[in-house]
Amino acid sequence: MSDDPSVTDLVRRARNGDKQAWDGLVERYAPLVWSICRRNRLGSADAQDVSQSVWLQLVGQLDKIRDPAALPGWLATTAQRSADEQLPQLLERLRSGETPAATPDLTPSRSQPKNAEIVRALAAVGSLEQTAVGAAAGEAGLRDGLRQVFVSLARRNQSLLQRQLR
Repeated sequence: MSDDPSVTDLVRRARNGDKQAWDGLVERYAPLVWSICRRNRLGSADAQDVSQSVWLQLVGQLDKIRDPAALPGWLATTAQRSADEQLPQLLERLRSGETPAATPDLTPSRSQPKNAEIVRALAAVGSLEQTAVGAAAGEAGLRDGLRQVFVSLARRNQSLLQRQLR
């Protein structure tokens, strides 16, 4: 048996209560879940909620997974659905002017990269993400401003039309 067990083996062992197998699944696939949180620009608290939701759902569904090799796809789909549930709340916070906390380090501590180049790349992604969150907040502010302008124009046009009809 190799040092890198297959996902099928990990799932089988985790179903039988093997804590090391469960930890192996989490260690192997937590970066996948976190990457979906990053792609959806979730803040740390929302990303942690999504991650916790995904792993709790897996606990309940582990016995029902027919094809263990499909686990990464199941995790990605479940994480995306959980992230989608968080997005309306994030948008509401952006609209209210709140700038959500960026996600500078969402990689679980057990999965910290050791390669300096990867560390620099992750730092650059974190910086880009902060810029993107700032831009999204600015865009939400602009959209709200434009909405107010159009409402004001509509009211003005209505007022002018009423004057002409009198």
